[in-house]
Amino acid sequence: MPGDVLWLFGRGLSISCGLVWDDLPNCRQRSRDEKIECITKELRAAMDAPVVNPQPIRHFLRFLAERTQGGLRHLLFTTNWDFLLQREVDAVAPDFRPPWLRDSHVFHLNGTVENLDDNSGRSALVLREDVQRKASRELNQALNYIVWGSIFVVVGLAFECGADRSLFLILNRVQNELPSGESHWIVVNPSQRDIDRARNLIECMLPDAKERIS
Repeated sequence: MPGDVLWLFGRGLSISCGLVWDDLPNCRQRSRDEKIECITKELRAAMDAPVVNPQPIRHFLRFLAERTQGGLRHLLFTTNWDFLLQREVDAVAPDFRPPWLRDSHVFHLNGTVENLDDNSGRSALVLREDVQRKASRELNQALNYIVWGSIFVVVGLAFECGADRSLFLILNRVQNELPSGESHWIVVNPSQRDIDRARNLIECMLPDAKERIS
Protein backbone atom coordinates (compact mmCIF):
# COMPACT_ATOMS: atom_id res chain seq x y z
CA MET A 1 0.00 0.00 0.00
CA PRO A 2 1.49 3.41 -0.97
CA GLY A 3 2.78 5.55 1.86
CA ASP A 4 5.67 7.80 2.80
CA VAL A 5 9.40 7.25 2.40
CA LEU A 6 11.45 9.09 5.03
CA TRP A 7 14.94 10.09 3.89
CA LEU A 8 17.50 10.84 6.62
CA PHE A 9 20.52 12.66 5.20
CA GLY A 10 23.85 13.19 6.91
CA ARG A 11 27.04 14.98 6.03
CA GLY A 12 27.73 12.63 3.14
CA LEU A 13 25.15 14.49 1.05
CA SER A 14 26.97 17.81 1.49
CA ILE A 15 30.37 16.22 0.84
CA SER A 16 29.07 14.77 -2.44
CA CYS A 17 28.37 18.37 -3.50
CA GLY A 18 31.88 19.51 -2.61
CA LEU A 19 30.98 21.08 0.73
CA VAL A 20 33.70 19.63 2.96
CA TRP A 21 33.74 22.46 5.51
CA ASP A 22 34.48 21.48 9.10
CA ASP A 23 33.78 23.60 12.18
CA LEU A 24 36.58 22.10 14.30
CA PRO A 25 39.62 24.08 13.03
CA ASN A 26 38.27 27.60 13.66
CA CYS A 27 35.14 27.34 15.80
CA ARG A 28 35.98 24.71 18.42
CA GLN A 29 37.70 26.59 21.26
CA ARG A 30 35.01 29.21 21.85
CA SER A 31 32.01 29.84 24.06
CA ARG A 32 28.74 28.32 22.87
CA ASP A 33 27.33 31.59 21.49
CA GLU A 34 30.64 32.42 19.79
CA LYS A 35 30.82 28.92 18.34
CA ILE A 36 27.31 29.18 16.85
CA GLU A 37 28.13 32.60 15.39
CA CYS A 38 31.34 31.21 13.91
CA ILE A 39 29.61 28.16 12.42
CA THR A 40 26.86 30.30 10.90
CA LYS A 41 29.23 32.78 9.30
CA GLU A 42 31.77 30.27 7.98
CA LEU A 43 29.28 27.69 6.73
CA ARG A 44 27.22 30.23 4.81
CA ALA A 45 30.41 31.40 3.11
CA ALA A 46 31.50 27.81 2.40
CA MET A 47 28.15 27.01 0.77
CA ASP A 48 28.76 29.75 -1.80
CA ALA A 49 32.32 28.66 -2.63
CA PRO A 50 32.96 27.87 -6.33
CA VAL A 51 33.84 24.24 -5.52
CA VAL A 52 30.32 23.53 -4.23
CA ASN A 53 28.16 21.97 -6.93
CA PRO A 54 24.65 20.83 -5.93
CA GLN A 55 24.30 18.62 -9.00
CA PRO A 56 24.04 15.38 -6.93
CA ILE A 57 21.03 16.83 -5.10
CA ARG A 58 19.45 17.88 -8.39
CA HIS A 59 19.92 14.37 -9.77
CA PHE A 60 18.33 12.95 -6.62
CA LEU A 61 15.28 15.22 -6.82
CA ARG A 62 14.90 14.51 -10.54
CA PHE A 63 15.03 10.79 -9.77
CA LEU A 64 12.22 11.16 -7.23
CA ALA A 65 10.13 13.23 -9.62
CA GLU A 66 10.52 10.75 -12.49
CA ARG A 67 10.45 7.42 -10.64
CA THR A 68 7.99 7.88 -7.77
CA GLN A 69 4.89 5.77 -8.32
CA GLY A 70 1.40 7.10 -7.76
CA GLY A 71 0.42 7.41 -4.11
CA LEU A 72 3.99 7.27 -2.80
CA ARG A 73 5.41 10.43 -1.25
CA HIS A 74 8.72 11.46 0.28
CA LEU A 75 9.76 13.35 3.39
CA LEU A 76 13.24 14.85 3.70
CA PHE A 77 15.20 15.16 6.94
CA THR A 78 18.81 16.18 7.53
CA THR A 79 21.22 16.45 10.42
CA ASN A 80 23.30 18.96 8.46
CA TRP A 81 23.50 22.63 9.38
CA ASP A 82 23.77 23.71 5.75
CA PHE A 83 20.67 24.20 3.62
CA LEU A 84 21.88 22.92 0.25
CA LEU A 85 19.00 20.43 0.07
CA GLN A 86 16.31 22.96 0.97
CA ARG A 87 17.67 25.42 -1.57
CA GLU A 88 17.38 22.86 -4.36
CA VAL A 89 13.89 21.80 -3.29
CA ASP A 90 12.84 25.46 -3.39
CA ALA A 91 14.32 25.77 -6.88
CA VAL A 92 12.30 22.77 -8.09
CA ALA A 93 9.06 23.86 -6.46
CA PRO A 94 9.19 27.55 -5.51
CA ASP A 95 5.42 28.11 -5.32
CA PHE A 96 3.89 24.66 -5.01
CA ARG A 97 4.37 21.24 -3.47
CA PRO A 98 4.99 18.54 -6.08
CA PRO A 99 2.82 15.41 -5.72
CA TRP A 100 5.84 13.21 -4.91
CA LEU A 101 6.64 15.20 -1.75
CA ARG A 102 4.60 14.90 1.43
CA ASP A 103 6.08 18.22 2.57
CA SER A 104 8.36 20.59 0.66
CA HIS A 105 10.05 21.63 3.90
CA VAL A 106 13.39 19.94 4.64
CA PHE A 107 13.42 19.20 8.36
CA HIS A 108 16.73 20.23 9.92
CA LEU A 109 16.94 18.04 13.01
CA ASN A 110 20.12 19.76 14.23
CA GLY A 111 19.21 23.28 13.21
CA THR A 112 20.34 25.26 10.20
CA VAL A 113 22.32 28.37 9.30
CA GLU A 114 19.58 29.35 6.85
CA ASN A 115 18.26 32.85 7.58
CA LEU A 116 14.51 33.16 6.99
CA ASP A 117 12.13 36.05 7.59
CA ASP A 118 10.77 34.04 10.51
CA ASN A 119 13.02 31.49 12.20
CA SER A 120 10.91 31.26 15.36
CA GLY A 121 9.69 27.73 14.66
CA ARG A 122 13.01 26.30 13.52
CA SER A 123 15.20 23.94 15.52
CA ALA A 124 18.08 25.47 17.45
CA LEU A 125 21.60 24.61 16.34
CA VAL A 126 22.75 21.31 17.89
CA LEU A 127 26.51 21.18 18.44
CA ARG A 128 28.70 18.08 18.36
CA GLU A 129 28.88 17.87 22.14
CA ASP A 130 25.11 18.10 22.66
CA VAL A 131 23.31 14.90 23.65
CA GLN A 132 19.78 16.13 23.04
CA ARG A 133 17.83 18.71 21.10
CA LYS A 134 15.74 21.59 22.38
CA ALA A 135 12.02 21.40 21.64
CA SER A 136 10.80 23.41 18.66
CA ARG A 137 7.82 23.45 16.32
CA GLU A 138 9.97 22.06 13.50
CA LEU A 139 11.39 19.26 15.67
CA ASN A 140 7.96 18.29 17.02
CA GLN A 141 6.56 17.99 13.52
CA ALA A 142 9.61 16.04 12.33
CA LEU A 143 9.41 13.57 15.21
CA ASN A 144 5.70 13.06 14.60
CA TYR A 145 6.49 12.02 11.03
CA ILE A 146 9.40 9.82 12.16
CA VAL A 147 7.58 7.80 14.85
CA TRP A 148 4.80 7.02 12.36
CA GLY A 149 7.29 6.13 9.62
CA SER A 150 7.52 2.65 8.14
CA ILE A 151 10.09 3.12 5.36
CA PHE A 152 13.40 4.85 6.11
CA VAL A 153 16.37 5.52 3.83
CA VAL A 154 19.54 6.66 5.65
CA VAL A 155 22.10 8.35 3.38
CA GLY A 156 25.57 9.41 4.49
CA LEU A 157 24.61 9.61 8.16
CA ALA A 158 27.21 8.44 10.68
CA PHE A 159 25.19 8.63 13.95
CA GLU A 160 28.37 9.78 15.71
CA CYS A 161 26.86 12.38 18.03
CA GLY A 162 24.53 11.62 20.91
CA ALA A 163 21.71 13.79 19.55
CA ASP A 164 21.57 11.77 16.34
CA ARG A 165 21.62 8.44 18.16
CA SER A 166 18.80 9.67 20.41
CA LEU A 167 16.40 9.31 17.48
CA PHE A 168 16.52 5.57 18.06
CA LEU A 169 15.73 6.03 21.76
CA ILE A 170 12.52 7.78 20.71
CA LEU A 171 11.65 5.05 18.22
CA ASN A 172 12.45 2.39 20.80
CA ARG A 173 9.94 3.84 23.25
CA VAL A 174 7.04 3.69 20.76
CA GLN A 175 7.99 0.57 18.81
CA ASN A 176 5.19 -1.58 20.24
CA GLU A 177 2.46 0.96 19.48
CA LEU A 178 3.45 2.61 16.19
CA PRO A 179 4.50 1.42 12.69
CA SER A 180 8.15 2.37 13.20
CA GLY A 181 8.59 -0.72 15.38
CA GLU A 182 8.33 -2.95 12.30
CA SER A 183 9.76 -0.43 9.85
CA HIS A 184 12.01 -1.11 6.87
CA TRP A 185 15.43 0.56 6.70
CA ILE A 186 17.82 1.05 3.79
CA VAL A 187 21.28 2.31 4.79
CA VAL A 188 23.47 3.90 2.11
CA ASN A 189 27.01 4.82 3.11
CA PRO A 190 30.52 4.27 1.66
CA SER A 191 31.96 3.85 5.17
CA GLN A 192 31.72 0.34 6.62
CA ARG A 193 32.18 1.76 10.11
CA ASP A 194 29.17 4.03 9.69
CA ILE A 195 27.14 1.17 8.22
CA ASP A 196 28.00 -1.04 11.21
CA ARG A 197 27.02 1.72 13.63
CA ALA A 198 23.65 2.22 11.92
CA ARG A 199 23.02 -1.54 11.77
CA ASN A 200 23.81 -1.95 15.46
CA LEU A 201 21.43 0.86 16.39
CA ILE A 202 18.62 -0.60 14.30
CA GLU A 203 19.10 -4.14 15.58
CA CYS A 204 19.43 -3.04 19.21
CA MET A 205 16.67 -0.45 19.38
CA LEU A 206 14.23 -1.84 16.79
CA PRO A 207 14.63 -5.63 16.86
CA ASP A 208 11.54 -6.19 14.69
CA ALA A 209 12.66 -3.77 11.98
CA LYS A 210 14.04 -4.97 8.62
CA GLU A 211 17.26 -3.54 7.21
CA ARG A 212 19.10 -3.52 3.91
CA ILE A 213 22.61 -2.18 3.33
CA SER A 214 23.60 -0.48 0.06
